[in-house]
Amino acid sequence: MIITCPNCQTRYKVANDSIGAVGRQVMCASCKTAWLATPDALGSHQVFDDPDPDDDEIAFRADKDQDFTTEQEALADAAMESHGTRQPSETEIQQSAERMQALAKRKLDMTRSLPYARMQRLARWALLLLVAGSLAALVTFRTEIVRMAPSTDAVYRLIGLGTNVIGLDFIDVKTLRTTRNGTDTIVVTATIVNSTNRVVSVPPVLISMIDGQDNVIYQWSVNPSRRNIMPGDGLEIETDLSAPPPDAQNVRLTFIEGHTAPAPAQ
Repeated sequence: MIITCPNCQTRYKVANDSIGAVGRQVMCASCKTAWLATPDALGSHQVFDDPDPDDDEIAFRADKDQDFTTEQEALADAAMESHGTRQPSETEIQQSAERMQALAKRKLDMTRSLPYARMQRLARWALLLLVAGSLAALVTFRTEIVRMAPSTDAVYRLIGLGTNVIGLDFIDVKTLRTTRNGTDTIVVTATIVNSTNRVVSVPPVLISMIDGQDNVIYQWSVNPSRRNIMPGDGLEIETDLSAPPPDAQNVRLTFIEGHTAPAPAQ
């Protein structure tokens, strides 16, 4: 059988069984071109079946130098294997990585410039602004929120944001220990102020005596002299306790409806 190199047209004479029915990968010894030689491929034909060979073919049949010897076939196979399994160098790997990065960057730039991508970015910014605005509103209007939904007060206190639903605060809380009719007496004074822009009804005030471990050891209540306080106005209260507990170290004033305003003893 004669096979012809598709690149340089060099022809080789090989044994019929060396190609096989499905073909075989071969390499030209002259130009190093590799191709798949098959019995019915272009450039491959049975020379011994040609009843009328021309002069070139007769001369080629007689040219023993063009035969593929067993050693040449082994060398060609080795060359093909090394050609197919050659490991790329570090420079080639780096160049390939750089090309891939450049391609990825171009694709990313093209994607970002598309109208759909711009719409996505605008939607993300709008969502971010909406979330930030909602959080700011939850903090700023927490008093109104707790007033409408009292159960949320525990959530605000859990994250360290106290709420003043009543709108009243205690200021100038003072305690004075004295003796009246030979009995130890503690006098508690304070001012209740309205910190809102509306008229607020004043609930009763609970006075708690506190020991050194912040435990309540005694309590009593006081009804303010006025039931309503105008915006920005204040109301003074005064109460006393005869024979207070000897281990009392502090007082705490609390509105009975739930508003607590700790105040250290002075």
